Amino acid sequence: TMIKEVLAQYSPEVIRMFLLSNHYRSPIDYSEDSMREICMGLDRIYAFLERVGKTLEKNVLKSASLCNGDLWNDFACAMNDDFNSAKALACVFDSVKKGNRILDEISGNTPGADALEILSSIRHDIESISQVLGIFLLDPEDYFRDKKKKGITKMEIDPSEIEELIRQRSEARKSRDFSRADQIRDQLKSRNIILEDGPDGTTWHFA
Repeated sequence: TMIKEVLAQYSPEVIRMFLLSNHYRSPIDYSEDSMREICMGLDRIYAFLERVGKTLEKNVLKSASLCNGDLWNDFACAMNDDFNSAKALACVFDSVKKGNRILDEISGNTPGADALEILSSIRHDIESISQVLGIFLLDPEDYFRDKKKKGITKMEIDPSEIEELIRQRSEARKSRDFSRADQIRDQLKSRNIILEDGPDGTTWHFA
């Protein structure tokens, strides 16, 4: 596979993250499955950044710390260990998992100062790490918008068709026709389209 072919299919951030997910002295085995895993991992990080951003915007933290926190310290230790970028990325994913768990716990409630402090620290550290690794640099909304455009072009999918199916699924759920709702979800999943249900409605993205 030529690099220009890879760039035509994946964004530069995906390629950078793929390279960084392997130790620089280890052999790198390129495959579609490995690239798909990288894409899903990048999605998880951007989804967290989008989610935590909305939470912190709604709840202004007066004493938010702007200094580097636990994630940055773990990241720095990994990078000081013979430039172990794979371990450094694992630290980011562990913090994202922790942050999502906190966001789940405070969903629908007014978050306490401690929770906001941790979330603010994780986001700040990820932003600091992004400047070092050259990934996670985009605005989350722009990232997912661009990904949708690429997926729509590649698969020739009409966005209005997806929105109509989401509307039909919503109506099916309201009328408790869960069999039909599941059928629509599976239909979209077969086309690599994943639905996410949230308090503000249903969103979608490519797997």
